[in-house]
Amino acid sequence: MRDECAWRVIGRLVGVGGLAVGAFTVASPALAAMWALVALRLLKPVKEELRQASSYRSTGTSDERPYSF
Repeated sequence: MRDECAWRVIGRLVGVGGLAVGAFTVASPALAAMWALVALRLLKPVKEELRQASSYRSTGTSDERPYSF
């Protein structure tokens, strides 16, 4: 479960990096600002996701509900 969260965070960071590179290479300041805002919105939930993933404790029973984001 924690591996899944880690891969999700890595994916978000890669996406934000791509948006940041795009924002710096785009000629239009309006598009650059829009991409920067989208990148910030992608980063915002990472802290809460990591907190939830680290607080989840499995009981190991077969009837346990699977953890979902």
